[in-house]
Amino acid sequence: MIIAWSCHICAQEFDKYDGGLCARCKKATCLVHLSLIEYEPVQGPARSEQITCTNCVMPTEKASPLKKRFFADSGWARRLGF
Repeated sequence: MIIAWSCHICAQEFDKYDGGLCARCKKATCLVHLSLIEYEPVQGPARSEQITCTNCVMPTEKASPLKKRFFADSGWARRLGF
């Protein structure tokens, strides 16, 4: 198995199913350190701009942990294998 990704926050290696890129800093991040910014369940699926690493979340923003089911953008879903 080839590990192509390494989280820029915790340095954990992960494959394409367990992480992605932060929408703000564009760095590889594991799912543990990705958050949804200003996400409301009534909104439906999350937009890719809302998927942000914990380092880029501003103190004034409402952030919630990322769950795989929130991926709406087919690009994210394709990259992460959903």
